[in-house]
Amino acid sequence: MSPPNSTRAAPVPRGRPAHPHRNPNPKEEANAYPPTVPRPLPPSHLVDPVNVQQLAELLADHDHHDQRADQAYRDGYTDGHASGWEAGYAHAHEEMARHWRAQTAAVRGHAASPTYAELEHRRAQPGGQAYETAKARRGEYTGGPVPWENA
Repeated sequence: MSPPNSTRAAPVPRGRPAHPHRNPNPKEEANAYPPTVPRPLPPSHLVDPVNVQQLAELLADHDHHDQRADQAYRDGYTDGHASGWEAGYAHAHEEMARHWRAQTAAVRGHAASPTYAELEHRRAQPGGQAYETAKARRGEYTGGPVPWENA
């Protein structure tokens, strides 16, 4: 309950605010000319046959202009689409060629290296890794009977 001397704020209106340029009563606007009653036509003395002829020519020119604009758009779209395909294929060919160059360099690098059998043969030759490893070292066990010590 509020104190007796307090003032209450005005209620806040709910919903959408009214548009400043619209009629606040849209039903009034809709019923201005019911669909069964035709809207009034301009007086016949204002309709000049020359003006009607000029208007018909303007409309025909406007239609022709629209057709030309539509055709120009279609032509531009087709040309752009075709040039886009060409540019895309050119980029794809460049990319594939770059990958193939890298791949062929790797294959040529492996092809120039000696085979496994050739490497094993080199290692077994005097001075090779396997030859040096297989040489008997002084004091190493070379096989045969071993003298046992009595413990």
